Amino acid sequence: MISITRLGKAQEAKIKYYTELASIKYYNSEFEPQGIWHGQVANQFSLKDKPVEHDLLMQFASGFNKQNKALVGNAGEEHQIGFDLTFSAPKSVSVLFGLADKQVREQVQQCHLNAVKMALSYIEDNLIEVRAGTNDYGERLKIKTNNALFAIFEHGSSRSLDPQLHSHCILLNFSKLKPQEWLCLETKHLFKYQKAIGAMYRNELAHQLKAELNLDIEPDEEFFKLPLVPDDVCQKFSKRTEQINEELARLGFSSSTKLKELVALFTRSKKVHKPRSTLYSLWREQEKDLAFDIESINKANSNSKPKSIDYYFEEILDDLVYHHSVFEYKDVIEVVNKHAQWLGKGAKAANDYAERLIETDVLKELYHPKIGRCFTTSKQFELEKKFYKEAVEYSKLKAQPKSSSEKNQFLDSDGNNLIESEIKLLGLNPEQALALKGICNSGDLSLLNGKPGTGKSFLMKALNNIYQKNEFKVVGCSTAGKAAQELEESSDIKSQTIDSLLYELEFERTEFNEKTLVVLDEAGMVGVRKLALLFKYIKAANAKILLVGDYSQLPPIEAGNAFYRLLNEVKPFELNKIQRQKSEIDRANINKIDNGHIKEVFEDLDKRGLFNFNQDHIEAKFSMVNDWFETFQDETTESLMLASKKADVQHLNVLAREKLKQNNIIKGIPVLFTNHNDEKLKLGIGERIMFRSNSKKLQVKNGTTATITALKKTRVGKATVSVRLDSGKEFEFNESDYDAVEYGYASTVHKSQGMTVNHAYVYLNQQFLNKELHYVQMSRSRLATKVYCAHSLLEKTQYIEELSLQANQNTQSREICDANEVTYE
Repeated sequence: MISITRLGKAQEAKIKYYTELASIKYYNSEFEPQGIWHGQVANQFSLKDKPVEHDLLMQFASGFNKQNKALVGNAGEEHQIGFDLTFSAPKSVSVLFGLADKQVREQVQQCHLNAVKMALSYIEDNLIEVRAGTNDYGERLKIKTNNALFAIFEHGSSRSLDPQLHSHCILLNFSKLKPQEWLCLETKHLFKYQKAIGAMYRNELAHQLKAELNLDIEPDEEFFKLPLVPDDVCQKFSKRTEQINEELARLGFSSSTKLKELVALFTRSKKVHKPRSTLYSLWREQEKDLAFDIESINKANSNSKPKSIDYYFEEILDDLVYHHSVFEYKDVIEVVNKHAQWLGKGAKAANDYAERLIETDVLKELYHPKIGRCFTTSKQFELEKKFYKEAVEYSKLKAQPKSSSEKNQFLDSDGNNLIESEIKLLGLNPEQALALKGICNSGDLSLLNGKPGTGKSFLMKALNNIYQKNEFKVVGCSTAGKAAQELEESSDIKSQTIDSLLYELEFERTEFNEKTLVVLDEAGMVGVRKLALLFKYIKAANAKILLVGDYSQLPPIEAGNAFYRLLNEVKPFELNKIQRQKSEIDRANINKIDNGHIKEVFEDLDKRGLFNFNQDHIEAKFSMVNDWFETFQDETTESLMLASKKADVQHLNVLAREKLKQNNIIKGIPVLFTNHNDEKLKLGIGERIMFRSNSKKLQVKNGTTATITALKKTRVGKATVSVRLDSGKEFEFNESDYDAVEYGYASTVHKSQGMTVNHAYVYLNQQFLNKELHYVQMSRSRLATKVYCAHSLLEKTQYIEELSLQANQNTQSREICDANEVTYE
């Protein structure tokens, strides 16, 4: 992987971090290797592959040349150093490096260095730009220079002194435009290509290891691993740094190991140095029975028949359009390299393959007004073209049959108007009543666009009653099990996930006919391919479908924002009167977020004491958990913590458990439960858990929450768990039969869409924030939402400015319909 960090202004201490451990004494196994210079500028200064000395690096970092003369206009203390590009080897490679004999270790190091240099050369050849004035329209002119200066520093261990082979590559902030003209870097493309560069580095590393050591390579999600190194050994060398008990005591929590690990994430002290000779001995002592030398490596590998990149051809095409219908050149590079790494093909072979792929007719070149040159697959292009055309036509049809007993299907046997009866019976407001009438009398594809908390589910209940009285089969579905469960409980429409419904349709376990109404809730989160497949069954049966969603909420994870696109093609019925929030000011804030006035919302929350800012992340989370606990004690199922990032959710769950244990809400001797992600959860009586996959046997959906009422271990050591669902139902299950369980105190924002609680507590992570996410997380609660955040450098007013700018950014729309086809005569 690769991380990119801005280094800020030139300071001696920052440069010392790299140079003080880098020494010629490395060859005596005392220090880290001395840094080396790399890049075309290093060639020009006669420095390529020569050792990096502290004083010279400090000069370059300050914007001066070898003779200490200014290269750029702002040379000196105010000059920005540049960037730290850190390339980290996969864990199994680092463990091999740590446990191998000297010969193998040096070969692994050389493979890593070759992969790093390849990635840096790609950056230099393709992504290094400078700003050279403006054009006639006042736009910045950016020119590629194809030259840069890097200082590469190899490190062999993590902060917790586990094997972690990685290289810090300082990209200095200048490039040569003309013989006597040097300018600072423009780095937009560097960040834009970050994932592609990381994929190239891993692919080249896999290729080097295969070529030099004949190592087998296996996929490991987005990365690769060496089957030669057992997973349990990798896990053993993945410790977190423990932190001091005084810090926890100061924050008012006990000093459990779990919390020590958590606080360590936010109290990253200066890296402790130990000589490499000491570390090698320490690592070997930790894993005495496993040794790697050339002989053992040769015995372990199968020399399987090599495959070409075409082996992954279909997967590459699917991957390219999985998240977005339209993709860029960088995405092609990333995806091809990701798949090529598992074959050990190397970056050159992968990039050549990507170029050939672009020239074939399986990809269609487009021009998008926001992102410029881009592509889609021919298959995706035709699918969307056909779907939208047929969907719009279907919305104009009204082929529903009349009731066999009545000319008007919306009259009951006594001649009463069913629609008016339901409006009166359920007390629908004028806006809901108008939408209900419209849906019943519209074409066979209808859209309901409603803001959060406007009573969409309440309207669905009336719709269900009307259609069932006309002998219709009403089928509900949604993106997630929890959302389907919410739809069923609030509207009485029997519901399931869209995936399970499509599965049943494909294998003819259910079928539609002309007297079927399908209600797709949270339609805005359904990608176009899945919706097109469902529509195929709808159209074949001449059934009716209603898409229910909110265009302002989260877009689909999969490609194609079909609901949003259809809103521009098919006139939707609207619900805009928010009812969920009890306070008028909270209702107004939801509308302000939707309209882009997010700074006003943050300022209002701050004024009302609902915006909690801290300069320390962990203290902000402790504060959040303490506040959550105050309402959780009395309203267990009505208090929810939300965060955008999974890691933040995990931290909040750990803190919540500690708070509950201290207050004797989680009781008894803990039982170890190994879940679906191979995580070992400590469960106690009183524990809140979340089910993470659907189960007909247990009758739970993905997202269902429950409280543990009893625990026991079987003779074979498996856990049996007794629970009470929030609905009141009680049952028990065994770890061997069902293991998809997580702690249930905090949730990601994506999981929360469609949920309503009395009390919501939101942790804001600026890096994972946009308008749609903020809109959803701020609209879950009936009462005022409390917000928590932290920044170590900015004051609260400054951070509110930063958050407001970030939270006002829409997820970039990359739709085929917004792009033009490119043809070459």
